[in-house]
Amino acid sequence: MAKKRIQIVIIIVFVSLCGHLFFTYLSKNYMIGVDNQEYRCLPGKVFLIRIDDQAEFKKGDIIAFYTDEKQSEYFKPGTKMLKMIVGVPGDNISIDEKFIYINGEIKGKILEIDSKGKKIRTKTIINNRPIPKDCYAVMGTNPKSFDSRYWGLICKENKGNIIGKGFKLF
Repeated sequence: MAKKRIQIVIIIVFVSLCGHLFFTYLSKNYMIGVDNQEYRCLPGKVFLIRIDDQAEFKKGDIIAFYTDEKQSEYFKPGTKMLKMIVGVPGDNISIDEKFIYINGEIKGKILEIDSKGKKIRTKTIINNRPIPKDCYAVMGTNPKSFDSRYWGLICKENKGNIIGKGFKLF
């Protein structure tokens, strides 16, 4: 009977240790992102984020990042945000008063007022220039998304800004 109890204790300790190591790994390498905005900017509400600020991103990837002063008009700096990459290094980007273009193709319209009727200022006008190395143009899928149309590119040079890649859970 005592031998059986010892085996049970050993199994419980082993399973607990494995669980602890597994969840420690997950918490250091992954986080959850939730889109709580009134107008969802991506397909899906909950995303798994692989923490890796040096990841290689491509068009169509979901990128997770922390907002900074460029987005402070609508979001507190340090807010976790997810957007879809529409422009990668080497692509030509143009942003004018009416549209954002990637490689000459219109990607979205520039809105004049936000959902609360407040005038939106486009902070960055770009005239057909290549997106620099380690920078990305990002947008939401909703036309009312607050994104690169209004505050420009997300760049890896802003250490701590990019979190990693996002994957839709549901």
